[in-house]
Amino acid sequence: MRSGLAGVLAHLQGRGDESGFLKSSDLFENNPTPMWVYEIVGSAFVALNRAALDLYGYTREELLGKGIDCLLSPHADIGAVVEAFAGIASIRPHPVFKHRTKNGDEIYAELRTYDIRIDGRDLRVVSAEDVTTQVLAEQRLVQSQTALAHGEQIAHLGSYAYNHATGIAYWSDEVYRIVRGPVGVTDIHAGVLPFCHADDVERVRMELVRAERLHEPYNVEHRIVRHDGTIGYVQHQGHWVFGDDGAVVAQFGTLLDITDRRMTESSLRELAYHDALTGLRNRTGLRADIRRLIQDHRGESLIAVLFVDLDRFKIINDTLGHRVGDAVLAEVSRRLKSAASARDVAARTGGDEFIIVLSGMPDKMEIARRANDVLQVLAPPIPVGEHQHFVGASIGISLFPLDGTDPDALLRNADVAMYDAKRGGGGSFSFYTPQQQYAASRKFRIERALRQALVRNELSVHYQPILDRGGRIAAVEALLRWNSLELGPVEPAQFVPLADEAGMMVEIGRWAIKHAFEQAAQWMSLGKDVPVWINASLRQLLDRTFLQSVEDLLSVHALAPQLIGFEISETVFGFGHDEAYEVLRALRSLGVRVALGDFGVRSSSLALLQDLPLDVLKINRAFVENLERSTYSCEAASILVRLARALGLCVTGEGVETREQLDRLVALGCDFWQGSLFSDAREASEITRLLRAPRVIGQVASGE
Repeated sequence: MRSGLAGVLAHLQGRGDESGFLKSSDLFENNPTPMWVYEIVGSAFVALNRAALDLYGYTREELLGKGIDCLLSPHADIGAVVEAFAGIASIRPHPVFKHRTKNGDEIYAELRTYDIRIDGRDLRVVSAEDVTTQVLAEQRLVQSQTALAHGEQIAHLGSYAYNHATGIAYWSDEVYRIVRGPVGVTDIHAGVLPFCHADDVERVRMELVRAERLHEPYNVEHRIVRHDGTIGYVQHQGHWVFGDDGAVVAQFGTLLDITDRRMTESSLRELAYHDALTGLRNRTGLRADIRRLIQDHRGESLIAVLFVDLDRFKIINDTLGHRVGDAVLAEVSRRLKSAASARDVAARTGGDEFIIVLSGMPDKMEIARRANDVLQVLAPPIPVGEHQHFVGASIGISLFPLDGTDPDALLRNADVAMYDAKRGGGGSFSFYTPQQQYAASRKFRIERALRQALVRNELSVHYQPILDRGGRIAAVEALLRWNSLELGPVEPAQFVPLADEAGMMVEIGRWAIKHAFEQAAQWMSLGKDVPVWINASLRQLLDRTFLQSVEDLLSVHALAPQLIGFEISETVFGFGHDEAYEVLRALRSLGVRVALGDFGVRSSSLALLQDLPLDVLKINRAFVENLERSTYSCEAASILVRLARALGLCVTGEGVETREQLDRLVALGCDFWQGSLFSDAREASEITRLLRAPRVIGQVASGE
């Protein structure tokens, strides 16, 4: 009834001011629904409206300050109350009380209540509806039952009543609908307990016993097994009615179907513990799962935490955008699920980081086998649209109880081990060792110091000579060097990959390129047109300012383009990015040369090699250092030389340390070479001195 309590409360909520309740003469004083307010502590009236005074025949002065018990009628004929309520239970979800007016007339009133707090006082607002006519008039009762049964159906609220003295039982239609029990067949005298879920029935029984013993209402949420076998959830409320001797004479209750609400709550819990993009467990859910596995751990088996980090995802996401990145992550998650067993836990903890938890592992060999399975499922390219994307992964592994006894320690140590796997070039796994913790700590110190290296003028560019077959300096390679004030000299192998990973390589590379161009111009001014090769990472190639900066530097220093070359690594292959290829083609169109370094070390595609705009192919030092003792390395180098010749490329051998290695390279047809046999990287002034010598090394091959 909108004009009753619901209307007053709606007005109160709209105003957001509970103190305005008692001052609202239109909605309270003149409301046709009898209403009053009393203090919860003490039960004394503090306000009554005119309708309430008219219904009970009192003046305001006669009731204010009095206890509300003055309206109650003795329960001498409680059986009549039960029988009366049984007839209207389906349409009266609120308690019905037997009241007495001032002149002694007895009436049945249905009460609705709402607790509020005003000026520090706890009050209860009551609205009363005179249902005497409904109780006494069967015809109106039936009509009201039909109308309110429809309301119960809408609200999914059913009610029941039991007369323990006479055995009379009543269920509203909505109770039948909630339990999906057929009318006339379901034994309602047995109550709701037979429909309780087996795991909940004892808890419900104990709540009913407690409420009966303490003479209190009961309120319990529980599952029900419906007549058709499906599971539902209900909020079960009710109260007992006691006779003068304290024995139970009646029981009234309601069942509110909360299945939809519980399903919604379950969905929210799923969102709270699962990654929205992939459906895998998120960090919160993962920690809970690891805690559970640790608590359930028995015997000598191991729990392995595999920290899976994608090797090339950041490049894909940064350059192709989140839509392609999300598609790659979704496919990665699908593959990881396929590599996990039913008892394993698969999670995405953020970005391109995934976790797989293996439980019940017998030994490290089995864990290594499972880690290799993960690497294998991530090795094939991931198709997105018209492109194939190679991501690969590095995996760090920590073990319970050897490497940690709580989720945070296991995750942290697996992360440390993952970086150790990445240092090996990626595409592999590494078990955690205490020594890795030192390496991780040093990595952190290096990254922190590296961010200040340019500002502190700690970086420099050295140059390593590249010689031709006749022993003359044909070019130089510009190489970064870092002498940290905090850490001392830091090897390029330690800080260059870290700079690229941390997103610092674009800025550092821009600085190095500028210095290399300046040095090339200085040598040109001395009449020494020595080409300078500069290393460029994929991130640098994809920097939108890269190509323009090269053009600008060529123009500023009036350099011939053939005096500048850029060396790229195999990461361009694995990525297969059209934009990077276009940058390389644009460099070639300017006259700048391009070399591919470290070819053959990783899983390269020969089909992609012919698509790259290249001038030079460099044989990695891993092959060169084994030329004297490995038939495989010698044959591999020979194949690379023949491949380069077929593609019209020059060949440079890297890392030449002995005369025997040099002789082998020359015999294979290698055009250029570099290495410590002649010189490591030196400062520019020393290279200038070497350039003045007409021939810097003796004849390198017989017949020359």
